[in-house]
Amino acid sequence: MERYYSKNIQYEIEQSVKLDFTKFDTQILVHEKIDASETSKSFIFNVLKAVKLQVELNCNYYVIKENVDYKLTPGESLYKVLCFGIQPEQIGFQIDHKKNIVIQTSEFSLIFGEFPEEYKSEQNKRLLWESLKLLFT
Repeated sequence: MERYYSKNIQYEIEQSVKLDFTKFDTQILVHEKIDASETSKSFIFNVLKAVKLQVELNCNYYVIKENVDYKLTPGESLYKVLCFGIQPEQIGFQIDHKKNIVIQTSEFSLIFGEFPEEYKSEQNKRLLWESLKLLFT
């Protein structure tokens, strides 16, 4: 958020953080609470390994802060975006969504996953795995 002053009035202007997707077509977005937990982060890296993804080798990894708005900027190719613990509104999407399901737009294929502790449920694990297979095979 930027602040501007005019005479004695303070204006606050919401700023969106733009994420640079130019390096890879696959983007991993995780909530800051996930990145702060070694157990949760380990779960994410195991998921990536299962679909043959490695950070900085064939995908970008972004930590999304809770009170910051982000904007996904489309490029020249279709981007695959895997989100964990992120709400669509946080990254500029105004969509009705279900967790662990592939969502297709003209620029993005997205999966909005849960926080890792939600994958203790076999149903959630199965939904995530089926969506990952659709997205990455």
